[in-house]
Amino acid sequence: MAKELEGIHEKIKRADENIRNLNLEIIRFFDESLYPVIANEDGEFIEEAIKFHLQRPLPLRFSVLAGETVHHLRSCFDHLIWQLSSNSYRTSSPNSIEFPVFDSRPSDKSEIARYERKVKGINDPQVLTAIQCLQPYNAAEPFDDPLFVIHDMDRFDKHRELAIVFMGIHRQYSTEATKAIMDYQKAKSPELFSIAQDAIKKYSRSTMDVAFLQKGQGEGKAVVPYLTVLSGFVGIVMEDFQRFF
Repeated sequence: MAKELEGIHEKIKRADENIRNLNLEIIRFFDESLYPVIANEDGEFIEEAIKFHLQRPLPLRFSVLAGETVHHLRSCFDHLIWQLSSNSYRTSSPNSIEFPVFDSRPSDKSEIARYERKVKGINDPQVLTAIQCLQPYNAAEPFDDPLFVIHDMDRFDKHRELAIVFMGIHRQYSTEATKAIMDYQKAKSPELFSIAQDAIKKYSRSTMDVAFLQKGQGEGKAVVPYLTVLSGFVGIVMEDFQRFF
């Protein structure tokens, strides 16, 4: 990574370390419970296990670690803009330098001015184009865009309350169960449906997981896998911007 981006690289490393630590703590949290795995064969047992987990409070530490991770990822973008800005603009307007994140294309004068103020210190038109191409308003679903999610989740965590997480049920399918389901989906026959049901009961298992709750911030997505995706996104973006240094 370019020397100017070494600090960003360390932030990503720290974010990934947080994700690993959070994953270990979530695993330990469930492994130490009465129902680390929810069997599929016993309906009464499943109901009892789910009720147990839903009534069990999640440690606030999970939210803190998730929020810290997102903050590191969001600040990578602001550090990037700072490195790309001219020395004169850093001196004259240090508080204006920020990576813009817009879910709708700036149209009126005030919005355009707000966008331009953030990137005014950048003189390379190719850099400005790259920043514009990353804007969430270019996505089919702006609020699900990774950059917007990172930005909004960080804003929420810093100024309102901790990133909200909740219990979710995650079902894991073996190769046998997956094949049986796919066979049924192709043929849709009653016989294959029965085979698929048996395979799911025999070869799958359900576990509880921790997921994000806020709408527009990865709602319903398991925290650790989703944070991993967001970190990977940031890493790819930073690698792409190395060409400008």
